Amino acid sequence: MTKRPLHVVVSYSHRDELFRQQLDVAMKPLVREGAISIWSDHKIMAGSEIDREIQAQLKKADIVFLLVSPDFLNSDYCYCVEMETAIERHSNQRSIVVPIMLRHADWTKTPFSRLKTLPEDAKPISSWADIDEAWLSVVKEMRVMIEAHVPKLETVEEKLASRSITMRDSLIDGFDQLRKKYEAEGLLRDAEFGFPDLDNETNGITHGEVCLVAARPNSGLLDFCLNAGAWSVLKHKKSVFFASTRQRSEKISQRLLSQLGRIVTHDLQRGLIDDDGWSRLNMAIKMLSEADYHLYDAIDFNLGALELALREQYEKKTIDLLIIDGLEYLSDGSPNCEQMAIKKLRTIARKFNVAVLANLTLGVVVEEHYEQRPVLLDLEEWQSFESDAEKILLLYRYQNYGYDSPKGYRDCVEIIVAKNDQGPKNVHRVSYFEEYGCLDRARVKATR
Repeated sequence: MTKRPLHVVVSYSHRDELFRQQLDVAMKPLVREGAISIWSDHKIMAGSEIDREIQAQLKKADIVFLLVSPDFLNSDYCYCVEMETAIERHSNQRSIVVPIMLRHADWTKTPFSRLKTLPEDAKPISSWADIDEAWLSVVKEMRVMIEAHVPKLETVEEKLASRSITMRDSLIDGFDQLRKKYEAEGLLRDAEFGFPDLDNETNGITHGEVCLVAARPNSGLLDFCLNAGAWSVLKHKKSVFFASTRQRSEKISQRLLSQLGRIVTHDLQRGLIDDDGWSRLNMAIKMLSEADYHLYDAIDFNLGALELALREQYEKKTIDLLIIDGLEYLSDGSPNCEQMAIKKLRTIARKFNVAVLANLTLGVVVEEHYEQRPVLLDLEEWQSFESDAEKILLLYRYQNYGYDSPKGYRDCVEIIVAKNDQGPKNVHRVSYFEEYGCLDRARVKATR
């Protein structure tokens, strides 16, 4: 039925193990047809961390079955962990929750009470005279659901499928892009950082490229990335997808409003805004509300879950710039997980033809350097970026170490171009207004 089976995760109480086995039997034809794959916690291997494995499966589920019974509702883990995670993803349209009534229970006030419940008329499986007929009712509804989602999945998979092209076609595509850039006098870019000197030196960020920006805490790392996203989406009308491992979407949008409206972040959080501030705030809200800017509102995610979210977005519209805030939180401590994450970023950049800008907080090893300026070796376990990323930028803030900012700057951040494929590597200074989260575009360029 589909090129990719829908991934079904079963949430149930172990007291209902017999019903789970009946579900597996009933769904077997759909599994054989390649329509679905089914996972439940009985498949967890010995030695695996149970909670982490369950959460990982829920986060990549297309469909979640809730096998509802008094024991399911009584289980704190089933109700407060598995069910709440599933309902949150359902609300965000990342998966579909399907409650299946096993036994009579008081579920009318639960978060899933508003969802369509199986079998027919929400009649519990245990109360049917013929159990096989009850499960057949569930399977029929599943077929209808799958058929409704197959065209969408096939369309997206076909868009993302790899394809071979002739050298002639490749040369024609490349020449067309070169002609467009020539006609735009070199100003046509897929995404930009928002600082003309830096963008001219690096040519911004190109589709299919990965750019890393790294710094010690309190160096304007998040604000630099927000600036790049705002500049690309507002100035050049690009499409931006922002995913943060550190903060929820409301915090990110608030930071953007502070940055664009030049409103002190602390005052914005408390609502202490004067008349002039309200005018700037309304202007910023109007600009952002009309922008093609998307926030991925899931802090605890991995790159696999992010790829699924991008796939859904790709079906509606292509994305020019993907920003990932906080790469260090994607490291789970497993062997070579950082190298795998870097390879995954490369795959995402090429698969979706999107420019990727990711940021990383550097460790304390930076403090051992002269004047504490970061260098590429400070990437430590993320060192593979030196070969896999097209561009690497390192940020250095004078005030962090008690040094006076260069003349003409109240507070200065240096943008060190540590790697720039086929381009120069200079240092660019920008003014930093921390209270607004704003890196000012008035800058002085200094040769490294």
